[in-house]
Amino acid sequence: MPGKLKTIAAVSGALLLLVASQSYTRVWYVKQDGTGDAPTIKAAIDSAAANDTVLVAPGTYTQRVIIVVKDSLTVMSEEGAEKTILHTSSSGIMSTGGTSLTIKGFMFEGCTNGALDAMELLRGNDDILIEENIFRSNQGTAISVTSIFPDMINRSSMSPYMVIRNNLIYSNGGGIHIAQWAGVVEIYQNTISHNAPGQGIAAVDGWDCSNSIHHNIISYNEIGVDGFCASDFECNDIFGNGSNVDPPPFGTNGNIAVDPQFCGVEPQVSGNYFLQSDSPCAPGKHPDEYPCGLIGVRPVGCQDTAVERTSWGRIKSIYR
Repeated sequence: MPGKLKTIAAVSGALLLLVASQSYTRVWYVKQDGTGDAPTIKAAIDSAAANDTVLVAPGTYTQRVIIVVKDSLTVMSEEGAEKTILHTSSSGIMSTGGTSLTIKGFMFEGCTNGALDAMELLRGNDDILIEENIFRSNQGTAISVTSIFPDMINRSSMSPYMVIRNNLIYSNGGGIHIAQWAGVVEIYQNTISHNAPGQGIAAVDGWDCSNSIHHNIISYNEIGVDGFCASDFECNDIFGNGSNVDPPPFGTNGNIAVDPQFCGVEPQVSGNYFLQSDSPCAPGKHPDEYPCGLIGVRPVGCQDTAVERTSWGRIKSIYR
């Protein structure tokens, strides 16, 4: 019996070691001064294994990041997009495939090479999540998604989903461009504004138009929507654009064309895309009482100033 117990204990220990080795993940911490676990974001990505996380400290990083066939990789900032800036004249991030990729909490700005976009994603058999980022002042399109599969013959082998949500995209050459055969994409609760000469959203999807585009503010772009190829198109505010190549279905499913009423007087300069309290994009303020909740990425964030009528005599008396 003691021999059997030893054998069972040895096997159990081996199994525990195997499970531990399979579940182990590492966080690669990157600092602006190069003193983290890797000297650059790209170096951390190159060193990362499946299921690892690259965590980036606050600062401005003037480096191009290329992700090549990494499985289950998360690249995220430590303190959010306002404090973590990728400023480069070339694409801030270029991905060439993998099984799962998350990019979260960065500000992409300053890509001045018109032939490149701030974020270029080449899709294969991968799930992609792009969330809580800011894209501003890039000459090209903010987010460009294409496919490694050139035709529909191979589409069945692609991952079914990509999510672009809770991003602020403004003052770029274009907003979001989804190329043909790029797979199914959900574009959810983004504010996409003041982008020119390109489109706010260009979703040209030959995959049965199964994109989901909902709860976005698409405003003041040279072209608002070009090819809104989507099976789910709901609760979008599309307003003040130069034109729409394909007229969106206003008046249905909560889609409206009403001034979103941003707090900023010139939000394309200040980045203040918070909503006034009576904005039609604020929860409970939909002009048709459609239950959309919040539309766009920013909540109500400025206070209306109360104006009290008074007389000139009272004003003069204050200064006596």
